[in-house]
Amino acid sequence: MSADPERAATVRLVGAGPGHPDLLTLDAEAAVTAAGAVLADRSLGPLLDQVAPGGPAGGPGRTVTLVDDHQPAVAEVLAAAAAGPGVVRLYLGDPWFHPAGDRERAALRDAGVPIDVIPGVSEELAALAAAGIPAQVRTLAVTTTFCADGPGAPAVPGGGLPADPAHALVVRTTDVAATVHRLVTDARERGLDLDRAAAVVPTGTGAGTGTGQGTAARAPVRAPLGALGPLAPGGRGVVVVGLVAALDTRCQDHRPTAPVDPHRVVGGRPLAAWLARPAGHR
Repeated sequence: MSADPERAATVRLVGAGPGHPDLLTLDAEAAVTAAGAVLADRSLGPLLDQVAPGGPAGGPGRTVTLVDDHQPAVAEVLAAAAAGPGVVRLYLGDPWFHPAGDRERAALRDAGVPIDVIPGVSEELAALAAAGIPAQVRTLAVTTTFCADGPGAPAVPGGGLPADPAHALVVRTTDVAATVHRLVTDARERGLDLDRAAAVVPTGTGAGTGTGQGTAARAPVRAPLGALGPLAPGGRGVVVVGLVAALDTRCQDHRPTAPVDPHRVVGGRPLAAWLARPAGHR
């Protein structure tokens, strides 16, 4: 069967998940296996060695180019698209969550190159799952904000650390200690509660050390935000701030690892009063 010419020219933007082969979707694995050229985040090199060590069936050897994690590789993506069909851009996590995804999609669109997006397990959600921290619980995290901290990415969203303790903040970072320091500084300068629950989930790089397996062995660090700084490891990871950070769903009863006092005063009124109000009126 001959390939559809329009389909053959499509660049496939593929989410690889957190770097463990067990968390690579079937669609993603099929796309990588069939690709003639793969442009991948550098930490995914070991994953490629496991999943697709040879060239595509019936074709020449695969060309693999590794780029810096979380950094846009616009020139490389456009060059690969111009060189021929069968191009896969492989992202750590999910293409829609990846800091470089937006700029690379825009560049391909402006160049008239069609794209096909294959989602992946985001690094943030994989880390939370490995640590037993739910992203959203009806009474403890009515709202969850995801953001990135690293080269070219802001440390916290525009409004800073949420004042609402039931508004969870999940930050993917290339430097856990630096991110925790920035969040603590922001909270202190704005007079926010430094006793709110927080957690750090270290994430590794590459297959076998990523969030799918490695983080489960590297236990999360949980502490009040104000006390988290000295405990925070260096390197890549996910920082969680909010009431859900005290939860551990790996425990049979799912109770918080630290007590949540509904009578504690937060932002001038008891915590129970925050949780009783609709999210938009806190």
